Amino acid sequence: MAKHLWLSFIILVLLFSFRLVWRSSTVPTNPKPTATGLFVLPHNPKWQFKNLNLIKAKAPAVVSRIIILAPNHKDIGADIISDRPAPMSGFNLAIDKDFVKNEYAVSLLVDWLKPLYPQANISAFIFRRHTKIDKLTALSHFIDKPGILVVASVDFAHYLDREVSLANDDKTLKLLQTNDHPNLSQLSSDYTDCGECLIIISLLASRHGKDWQVIDHSYEDKTSYFWLSAD
Repeated sequence: MAKHLWLSFIILVLLFSFRLVWRSSTVPTNPKPTATGLFVLPHNPKWQFKNLNLIKAKAPAVVSRIIILAPNHKDIGADIISDRPAPMSGFNLAIDKDFVKNEYAVSLLVDWLKPLYPQANISAFIFRRHTKIDKLTALSHFIDKPGILVVASVDFAHYLDREVSLANDDKTLKLLQTNDHPNLSQLSSDYTDCGECLIIISLLASRHGKDWQVIDHSYEDKTSYFWLSAD
């Protein structure tokens, strides 16, 4: 009787040990990215470390792709220019890697983000003013994949005194927070340099049930800067 009990105990121990080994062998060593990080950050070189600190504090730990949304400051060419193909029927989308690379609102963010996520693929889309909302909506669906970090590289009110800038910033934030895309699309540089970027990232935030949080704000050299995170 004692011998049978002892054998049963040994069998149970072996089964338990096998289960532990099997479970540990099935845990992925490289976790799949699932979170979506959404940020609005300025593209002024002086804010490099502030931008990086916000990303480090609030962005997902694992990111497979980074999408940068930025203004086309030259305002020439197609409505949307990218450094990667986007297969969407009827889209006025140009692929011009050099043009995108030379847009400083993109290149600054690439230089800052690449060291944080060396394994991530980084792509960018830049926008002319008054790009149609249906195009922006279609693009928001195209880029909305698990494991993405989307950064809208956007500065707010330009070349205005503080009082006017702050009033304009309040309006822009309310339009973003209420998903008022028609009015966002009409904003001039008195309010922001890329209402189109704000439309796309607000669509993503709404789709993921996230609300915009103002992390910080600064007014310097007649330009307003915001640090926003969708949580």
